[in-house]
Amino acid sequence: MAESVSERRPRGSPVSEVSVIVVNYKSENFLPACLDSIRQATSATDVDVVVVDNSKGGGAEGILKERFPGGRYIANERNLGYARAVNQGISASDSPFVFIVNPDTVAEPGSLDKLVQFMRDNPDAGIVGPKLLNPDGTVQLSCRTFYTFKTILLRRTFLGKVFKNSASVRRHLMLDWDHDSAVAVDWVLGAAMLVRRAAISEVGPMDERFFLYFEDVDWCYRMKAAGWSTYYHADSHLVHHYRRQSADARFGKAKRAHLESWLRFWEKWNLLLYLLKRNRELVSPFLLFLADVAAIGLSFYLAYLLRANMGFVLTKPTPSFEVYQNFMLVAIVVGVAAMGYVGLYGRRKIGDWIDLLFDVSRAMLLTNVILMASTFLLYVRIYSRAALLVFLPVSILVVLTERLLFRLATRKLALTRVNLRRVLVVGSGPAAERARRAVLKEAEEGLELAGFLDTSDWFRGDTAEVRTGPEALWQVVHAQRAGEVVVADSSERIRAMWPLIKGLPGRGVQVALATELDVLLGEGDRIEEMGGVGFVSLKKRPAPGGVMKRLVELAFALPASVVLLPLMAIGALGLLARGTRPVFRREEVVGEEGRRFGVWTLDCGDDSILGKVLLGTGLNWAPLLLSVLGGQLALVGVRPRLWHPEEDANRTTGGKPGVFGMWKLGIDREDSDHKDSEYLATWSASLDIKIVMRCLLVRRRTF
Repeated sequence: MAESVSERRPRGSPVSEVSVIVVNYKSENFLPACLDSIRQATSATDVDVVVVDNSKGGGAEGILKERFPGGRYIANERNLGYARAVNQGISASDSPFVFIVNPDTVAEPGSLDKLVQFMRDNPDAGIVGPKLLNPDGTVQLSCRTFYTFKTILLRRTFLGKVFKNSASVRRHLMLDWDHDSAVAVDWVLGAAMLVRRAAISEVGPMDERFFLYFEDVDWCYRMKAAGWSTYYHADSHLVHHYRRQSADARFGKAKRAHLESWLRFWEKWNLLLYLLKRNRELVSPFLLFLADVAAIGLSFYLAYLLRANMGFVLTKPTPSFEVYQNFMLVAIVVGVAAMGYVGLYGRRKIGDWIDLLFDVSRAMLLTNVILMASTFLLYVRIYSRAALLVFLPVSILVVLTERLLFRLATRKLALTRVNLRRVLVVGSGPAAERARRAVLKEAEEGLELAGFLDTSDWFRGDTAEVRTGPEALWQVVHAQRAGEVVVADSSERIRAMWPLIKGLPGRGVQVALATELDVLLGEGDRIEEMGGVGFVSLKKRPAPGGVMKRLVELAFALPASVVLLPLMAIGALGLLARGTRPVFRREEVVGEEGRRFGVWTLDCGDDSILGKVLLGTGLNWAPLLLSVLGGQLALVGVRPRLWHPEEDANRTTGGKPGVFGMWKLGIDREDSDHKDSEYLATWSASLDIKIVMRCLLVRRRTF
């Protein structure tokens, strides 16, 4: 979406103390004066300037190159909103302080130096805003108290004209203060603010759900909730060509955007909505349960209709649907029970649609077996067993579709950022930093970093003796409106913090412990207690070999060979007719126990339509099926290692190499090796089938 020119300072370049971020949107007339004033506002010679342009093509890039040849320019294809553009600039910079300033401002000489010095003198300051002046020299009211419902009504509706001298509005605008000193305030206008990067790392960047307006209010609110202060510094001056479009009498676009942003702010911080979101575990499963009930009922009815219209095959008449209604209720009860039995209502890690297909199929097959058995054991002859046979594929299709739609709707809701799961990371050191980055990475999956609580100062020296109480942690959780807490620290410190942590679930807060074991554990592994000690219990699994695996391979390889090898032969004849290269390619592969064997693949090339067709359809690897039938290759196995004379030929692969494998789904060599280890530890016959399906879908080349 964004086109960037030198998004980051070149590696090895010195890091400036301040990065200046200017978000431009059709403000090229103001931008030159703004950039010129920045050079005068600081004594630093290495000031880092980033211009993020939400109105590409207006000339901002040329202006930046003329004023700051070393500055960086980020152009967006469309207007992404103020908050997102600011975050782009923050990500592209690495200075300890970030000065966010509008292009319609002119900084007075030395003003930025004064803000930086104030930050140095006040380590609790997360944000400091300068005094903003109108072009005529009068003071702009750029520091405020937080909005209340009353002040919103008085500031954004006709009621403001009725109650012109409201005390609430005077307090909100801080009208009874002279604006001539430095003081801690609730929030300052985002037109000009210096922000400490350490505070950004803790509370997160601007909330991008605010397209325009309230992103500055929300940021300052989060800073305060995390223990950082916001200051107004009257000794630093900037002239701001400011027009309050949202205060126009007409209900125009700007006022509508302002009210929408306020509603988002209210939704985010409202206590009642926070309590509902914090207990979403009760709401979402209930809605999913109702959707499953409807899907199973619909499947039963569709199966009945299909059976009723099969008179051309089945001569036995079908009773009216009223006769089947009680049996449908039984099918629904058994169906949802079976879905619970296979884990479809648990909090386990959610897989892709292939995992869901297998789970739904297991549940519906179990449902069908129970219903079919009931017609025999209870001698219920009135119900058609043919309808039950039809019910199996129909229920799999309908329930799978319903589940996928439910998942899509949940994801869409998450992407609107209305139903975010706010996560507070608690801990210290590398473990906490990894957890914080993981939450930020999963922002598109509905997670939001509510804050990062560094617990380093909770402990005395190197001991694990905690110096705070559970209420202190709860106050931070409540203030940040966090519904989930991730604890990431050393095992000794987590044990010491446990009295603080264990009470959170009782207050409706989900708690998770970040551990390195999660990448090693497979489905079904769990923590059990034995003699008062917790143990990780690994689920019993068959080894990836033996009769069962061989039967699965033959069940696939035999029919695939019958179909694919003749087609491959036709393609090989076509390549042979072209006569430009050898048709087949032989490669030496290292198998189990270091044994070498040769495998053949079709050398399709990439410069002909025929070659592209053979590659696109996967026929190039059809000869490998012969190696599968011969037992040298597994259908699904670890990544094949090609033999090289200079390497140790007796090395082992840790498993039989396969035509397919989890290694094909890896991002790089290291990730592929990790997936091989995961495969060997979690093998099952159903896993092999899933891997084949996934590999065929991604259509990556073999070897």
